[in-house]
Amino acid sequence: MEKPLLLIGVHRDELAFGDRLTGLLGDRCDVLRVDKGLENANPTPDDEFQYRIRHAEMYQQVLQQLHRRTGPVIDIHTGLNESGRCADIYCHSEDFLSCLDHALADRAHGSAAQDADIRRLKIVSHETNGSRAPADQELRPVVWTYIPEIVWRNPRFLYVGIEVFLTAPGAGRQEDHAYARDLVLLCAGCAVQREDRAQFHDARS
Repeated sequence: MEKPLLLIGVHRDELAFGDRLTGLLGDRCDVLRVDKGLENANPTPDDEFQYRIRHAEMYQQVLQQLHRRTGPVIDIHTGLNESGRCADIYCHSEDFLSCLDHALADRAHGSAAQDADIRRLKIVSHETNGSRAPADQELRPVVWTYIPEIVWRNPRFLYVGIEVFLTAPGAGRQEDHAYARDLVLLCAGCAVQREDRAQFHDARS
């Protein structure tokens, strides 16, 4: 499997965090850096349609730059949570998210309290979000996104989003970058396991 590709800077005010994170990962990841990303302000209801279009256009440009890539694409974002650092990890693949559940539970160095602050969310389409079956809601929290479905449900690569919520605006502290690095490596490991299982099932079928 190709090494993971880290996508940073889709939102311009998150680029500095992404730069510091990639510095910690070295050659363990490839990097796609967006130099002129989108503003990250939440759109007003009147602006939402245009914001969604700009988002879709940005990710279409990203998709063109991925070419024939088959390795996982890990999209890095930041948010703000003044009460404490935490993270959301989102993906459409339940296999990947289940692996992540186990990986977080097995982390020898991670406390239960720390891992409880890492939400694992399943990406669903806008249409599904409003009409999903109650049974699905009980299994795992879901999230919908402005990102085009051809990106987050791409047949060639696995899309994973990581949003680290910092306690203050800005590029984050060293421990925030180390926290994000560990999440990236956990996600990369689960992507490999998912691929291995798929190849095993293909070989047996």
